[in-house]
Amino acid sequence: MATTTGQITLTNTTVSGNSADARGGGIQSDGAAVRLVNATVTSNTAGSQGGGIGVIADNEGVSLLVHNSIIAQNRAPSAGDFLSPNDAAKREVASSVIGNKDRKST
Repeated sequence: MATTTGQITLTNTTVSGNSADARGGGIQSDGAAVRLVNATVTSNTAGSQGGGIGVIADNEGVSLLVHNSIIAQNRAPSAGDFLSPNDAAKREVASSVIGNKDRKST
């Protein structure tokens, strides 16, 4: 799934087995906030960055919120499991399992 506006909110959901040519094999956001609650993002691939999630957002507040979720075993040449804003204030993660941000395709 991909969007450039608004917000993506996934609750009690699994995103698995998807692919993208560029960023965000499972979820791609170029401007929208992404909220994951009780979600699993696994086994997705991307051609460049963010195999599981690719968030390129500079909106006010939190751009990537992950609560009680799993983001793991995704693949991309760069930022394997997720690509998120560099500003830590734009990310909120609690009670979650996050894989290796640097996981590369093999």
